[in-house]
Amino acid sequence: MWTNNARVCTIHVLEQLALAPHFDLVITRDDFRRLKPDPDGFRVIRERLPRLTEAVVVGDSWVDGLAARAARLPFIAYRADERELARHGVVPRARITALTDLPPLLDAGA
Repeated sequence: MWTNNARVCTIHVLEQLALAPHFDLVITRDDFRRLKPDPDGFRVIRERLPRLTEAVVVGDSWVDGLAARAARLPFIAYRADERELARHGVVPRARITALTDLPPLLDAGA
């Protein structure tokens, strides 16, 4: 997970939703120098997961889309505001409205 939120808030929410065990790595604003849309967070991910060969950014905002573009990664929009995406020139590889829609896209190489 790569988020502009603070670590303490992110971990709290992940634990409250019982999602924390599902993430191998959580990168927050406390870990990188520049916030999204800068791709610096992905630099940190690559440093911590050097064997990473494939990645995709799933996000709910244009900021995530621009960060994905800057990191040269595919972007999947999750309930994102279409007008804001268009206003910032973000064209997602796919759009989803439920996270359960994500696995088939990943299996298809989104």
